[in-house]
Amino acid sequence: MAEQDISRRGFLGWATGLLAGLGALFVAVPLVGTVVASVQPKGRAGFVSVGDVSALKPGEPVAFPFVDDVRDAYVQERVPRMVWAVKRQDGSVTAYSPVCPHLGCEFFWDPTARQFVCPCHDSRWDVNGRILGGPTPRAMDTLVSKVENGALMVRWEQFQTGTPEKIPVG
Repeated sequence: MAEQDISRRGFLGWATGLLAGLGALFVAVPLVGTVVASVQPKGRAGFVSVGDVSALKPGEPVAFPFVDDVRDAYVQERVPRMVWAVKRQDGSVTAYSPVCPHLGCEFFWDPTARQFVCPCHDSRWDVNGRILGGPTPRAMDTLVSKVENGALMVRWEQFQTGTPEKIPVG
């Protein structure tokens, strides 16, 4: 038998090594992707279009529900969210998170009382987000926003509840 001939045992060893290497590669690629993705910030730092600013009248809050695409490593989900938007007399728009800074409940606008109200613990804010009463530790949380081509663009962010400072989560 010549040196260049491969025995059956040699071939099986070579084939087993090749299959083991492919199997390791098959496992390693997603594992490395998960590790790299976990080091990156979760979610997305971009803006989301939430609605048309022509729907806003100065001093009258409007709720804009929207769907946010959130990605965490390999998990991608569509999360329903909402923001409150208030147009000012000068035409600028302020976007507020609908999450109560006290314990994370969702508050609403009471047009009769002309204030935002958290029904869970009776925190209240004026149209400018300033505290009117209740156990809330801070004013309403504003979100980074801009107007582009008539659309309100918002960068969604969550903040820690129960603290007097506005501290981003994550």
